[in-house]
Amino acid sequence: MTLQDVEVVEDFLPLELGSSDLILGIQWLETLGVVSVNWKTLLMKFNVGDQHVTLRGDPGLNKSPVTLKALM
Repeated sequence: MTLQDVEVVEDFLPLELGSSDLILGIQWLETLGVVSVNWKTLLMKFNVGDQHVTLRGDPGLNKSPVTLKALM
């Protein structure tokens, strides 16, 4: 199963995300119910109806330095 096989209908906030395509917000995550996450391997598994979905994170995105000024 790929993410292309699952339809997601949700409101999104348009933000400049750099090289990221999407940030999963808590409002959407809470609609999933039970979710299995392996933070080390960046895998997230959940069900949408009777379909099992697995999302894989991009490990290259979690190693960018950020300044305190950029966070503020």
